[in-house]
Amino acid sequence: MKSLWRSTSSFFSWWWVVVVVAVLYLVLVFGTLVRSKLPHAFDLSSVGALFRRLGSSVGQEGLESGSRSGSGSGSGSGSNACANAEYQDTLNLPLREYVVQASFNSAYDYGDVSADTLGKRIAEGYRFLDLNVFSASGGELYVGFSRDNAPVMTSVKLSFAEAIETIKSKAFVKPPASSSSESSSSSTPGVPTLADTYYKYPMFVHLRVYRPPESNEDVVQKIAKMLEKDDDLYLRAGGSSGDKKRPVPVTGCTPLAALNKKLIFSMDIENLRQIYAPANTPSIEFVPQATREALRSFVNVMSGGHTLLSFYRYDDASLLSRTHKLRVENALDPNSKQKYKTNAQHWSVVYPHPTDNNANPDTAKLMLDSTIQLTPVRVYIKDEQLGKYTKMFESLKTPFVPLSFAHTYWTNR
Repeated sequence: MKSLWRSTSSFFSWWWVVVVVAVLYLVLVFGTLVRSKLPHAFDLSSVGALFRRLGSSVGQEGLESGSRSGSGSGSGSGSNACANAEYQDTLNLPLREYVVQASFNSAYDYGDVSADTLGKRIAEGYRFLDLNVFSASGGELYVGFSRDNAPVMTSVKLSFAEAIETIKSKAFVKPPASSSSESSSSSTPGVPTLADTYYKYPMFVHLRVYRPPESNEDVVQKIAKMLEKDDDLYLRAGGSSGDKKRPVPVTGCTPLAALNKKLIFSMDIENLRQIYAPANTPSIEFVPQATREALRSFVNVMSGGHTLLSFYRYDDASLLSRTHKLRVENALDPNSKQKYKTNAQHWSVVYPHPTDNNANPDTAKLMLDSTIQLTPVRVYIKDEQLGKYTKMFESLKTPFVPLSFAHTYWTNR
């Protein structure tokens, strides 16, 4: 009888082990399926792991801890992160205190991509340019057009090298009057316009990379190779004793004056996950070591973590929980030493999603309700919201509008 009890007890013990293992397996499979159905799945623990490997040279401090709401510390997040910043000079506030004129698919204007269109965006005052870079057969890099990250138009009319040269040759040079935007050319003679100021500011060049699912081409390494030669326009430092210069990290607390007339390269964590991780895998642990080294060689800022919070829809539901309404801290005290300070705690960007409707977002609402500083608009969609967006920069005559000024501009309308 005792022998029978022992065998029965052993059977039930093993049965529970089997049940527990089966349940855990089902939970794992279900979670993977759910994540694969969500657009732009985001795994913060994986992001942290990536940057622990990327190293501090890319400047993503404190990313491996804290919540998605950005409650952690570090120079890119937290209410006291910019405690030593000055708030008296509108030309030298922390970056998170500016709304920046930004465009998406910057080389595209219905029909094709071109250097001419890219130059036009620059002349219109845009200081955040977005390029979707892919590798064609033969290995050369080109700029394409995509609503998400897979170019639906893989034109080989604009090489990546030509795009970079166009930016370098036009970004920091005042254009002749005939090349300025229409609104600027019609301004009052003798009164400064946006065209008189934009070239004095830094230029962000945001790179999205793409390769077909079956390809092993490392586009990031190719970009790094093309950008490896030091250029005074790149935001890099070091290089003593024969070493190559390294990209200077940029965060929301970086003072604007430290970046003037420099090219700042950025990439997005979610983009890297989509390209380098196996299908339906939320982790980005699969980014090759050589790719990580390549990122270290040219990227100044990565979006998608605490340094630059990213949202992947103009109407992202998490905007309400991860952000707060904009408020000017010392609006009632014009003599305050921090009179241009707002309650901005983070540096944030909102990208369009492929399923977003064929219209630009209400950028004023994003700024006032969620303190969004970067909203790359689709300039090729000529609509009312685009007009409102560009008019603010033209009216205030700068592509880097202090949040306190933008708050006044919109609340008075």
